[in-house]
Amino acid sequence: HYLDPRAAARARLLRGRRRVTRPYAHLTSAMPATREGSDAHDFELFNKVIFPPMRHTSYIDGDYFCQPLGGTRCNERGRITSLRFGAPTMKGTLPQQIAQLDQLDYILFEDHLLRGTLPDLSPLTELRELYIYNNYISGTIPNLSSLTKLEVLYLHSNRLSGNVTRDMLPPSLTHCKLTDFTAADVPRNCFGNCGRIEGTPCVVYAERCSPQCDALEHASAGAAR
Repeated sequence: HYLDPRAAARARLLRGRRRVTRPYAHLTSAMPATREGSDAHDFELFNKVIFPPMRHTSYIDGDYFCQPLGGTRCNERGRITSLRFGAPTMKGTLPQQIAQLDQLDYILFEDHLLRGTLPDLSPLTELRELYIYNNYISGTIPNLSSLTKLEVLYLHSNRLSGNVTRDMLPPSLTHCKLTDFTAADVPRNCFGNCGRIEGTPCVVYAERCSPQCDALEHASAGAAR
């Protein structure tokens, strides 16, 4: 009998899928009542609340929960500690419920089409590194002073505005990038103040938003050469 090669390939794929280890597959069925701090709570929040507004479908699968392939990493209790997504697959908005993942120490959303405003991240007191850049996030930077473990802050190449002041930033910062020398077709932050923010590693160039900041940007670019 003639066997359609496409049918044969599909059969091999299905056989392979049956062998996939599913450490969190039990969580993809009907969810039991959950409580704060349980791995089921984080899974449900991640799968049903956080990602749908960003219209992201590639990794919403119980097979990859708490695994780097799925963009998440977890501690020994199954709590999500890391969100790492660096590919142009997301659009929509960052939901406020991200702040309910209170064990997060690392957030990366790089090179997406995310819009809207930054959520209030003040409950994330374990956060050490925050990278949300090369998106279309607008509005102002929320007060991050309560994030006393935050060491790295990269928010450049968005559409952020307002003033950035020292009292908005935690003293724990060691690396900071709020603006960048980007191409004309890349989103640019447009802050109301420019120059170094005293007592922090942050420097604001305003990315061609005002003559004063343009002069500072050109001077810095010249010095870099």
